[in-house]
Amino acid sequence: MRNKYCYICNRAATLGIEPLYHICFKNWNESSQVMESDIIVEGFLKANDHGVRYMEIIGDGDSSVTAKIMEIVPVWVCHVKKIECSNHACKSLRSNLEKLVVDNPSYKGKGRLCKTTRIRLTSAVRCAIRMRSLEEDRKEAIKKIEHDFRNSLNHIYGEHSNCSEFCKAKTTANENTPTLNINEEKNSNFGTECIFQEQTDM
Repeated sequence: MRNKYCYICNRAATLGIEPLYHICFKNWNESSQVMESDIIVEGFLKANDHGVRYMEIIGDGDSSVTAKIMEIVPVWVCHVKKIECSNHACKSLRSNLEKLVVDNPSYKGKGRLCKTTRIRLTSAVRCAIRMRSLEEDRKEAIKKIEHDFRNSLNHIYGEHSNCSEFCKAKTTANENTPTLNINEEKNSNFGTECIFQEQTDM
């Protein structure tokens, strides 16, 4: 167990006095991120001592934990598979959407970024992640999920002409319409750096 806080020590420091004798539970002075990786690495090592080897780890997109495991855990760790946590991605999206409307009250209201719209956006992204995770070609899946993410706003507002094949609202007429070639999309259309391409090249 690792603990960064002790109430008695903290209270004494606030008052500028020496703390009374007590059992102090504070045993960690580094960052919470380092604490997380240290705990997981310890779990891998202790499991190995008992003849158990973890072959999969669910992560939140932070590579520091995986790097620490690869650095310290014995050679078999090279076979460990990291699984990205879609719950964390969707939670981060929802949190940022909530912060956006708090910082910009004019975005609230019917037909704008109301609560229902924020929930539907998050659901659309979660659905795209779930469907693309089933594809074997990872590079192609990254390209497709980029398109799905960018198209999610159109989707929830009823424009389904560029929706992917798993969109239930897409009509037969839309299916016969030439679909957007995601391989020919240009980054300049969105005005932001394409982080998906960087992942594709990895």
